[in-house]
Amino acid sequence: MLGRMLEDEIKSDMSPLRPEFKNELKIRKADAQLRLGQLFKLGTCDVGNNGTRAVELYNQALDNGNIYAAYSLGRLFEYGVNGIPPDPTRALELYTEAMNAGVGPALNEVARL
Repeated sequence: MLGRMLEDEIKSDMSPLRPEFKNELKIRKADAQLRLGQLFKLGTCDVGNNGTRAVELYNQALDNGNIYAAYSLGRLFEYGVNGIPPDPTRALELYTEAMNAGVGPALNEVARL
């Protein structure tokens, strides 16, 4: 149920909105993409275990301005999950991007790698 609600929020259409509300919807959409990506990564709630879909959603969230998605992608690529093989080089790039944007935990990951 939660997964379906987040999918609906992601699919919401911004075109009929007044300009001042479009940015707010973009932020909400990015947050929903991040949360739904986490659900797909873990295979919880009413979504299956799907690493590829998690990567897609994290990338969409990042494109929509949610820098925490870079950290989440870094974790996913560091350890690999659900058909996504580990890629430490890509993980370090993503952690560095998150760190440079002010995501505190990413600093620890960059130092560790």
